[in-house]
Amino acid sequence: MSRPVPTGDGDARVQAIEIVSGALGVDAAQLPVDTAIGRSERWDSLAHVRIILAIEARLDRQLAPDEVVAIADLTDIERILDGP
Repeated sequence: MSRPVPTGDGDARVQAIEIVSGALGVDAAQLPVDTAIGRSERWDSLAHVRIILAIEARLDRQLAPDEVVAIADLTDIERILDGP
């Protein structure tokens, strides 16, 4: 059983959790640390689009195609939010 991800404010990990929990329609405190596109039945193609749009809104820019296809889990989202 996966343990829930800690929540808080401001850093890329927390932002990634907020984005994914919102897109998947689950409480952030209940989001497992191993949530990923192949591990969560809620993370389908529509949820993936919602995640991409939320990241783009947060960053105020469009993601490059290679960034979009590289997103598979919270760590990938965190890396993009941390920026170059």
